[in-house]
Amino acid sequence: MNLHTALLSLHHFRGAHSGFNQPDHFWMTLEQYQIHHLVAKFNVDNTTNNGTALCEIAKRLTNAGYASFDPIRDRL
Repeated sequence: MNLHTALLSLHHFRGAHSGFNQPDHFWMTLEQYQIHHLVAKFNVDNTTNNGTALCEIAKRLTNAGYASFDPIRDRL
């Protein structure tokens, strides 16, 4: 298996970067590139909004039928 890297362009948005706003924009990017099945790890700092965002992303992935993502274990 060959590993590849790519830089994705995330959607720019105005307003608070709260844990409830971030997942909406991240989800749009997943849909645009059709890469839901590739979500595995996140490299984020320890701010509470990032924790909230990762929990919401995990719920959306599970509800959409993709492999489970643990927002605590899979956070780098």
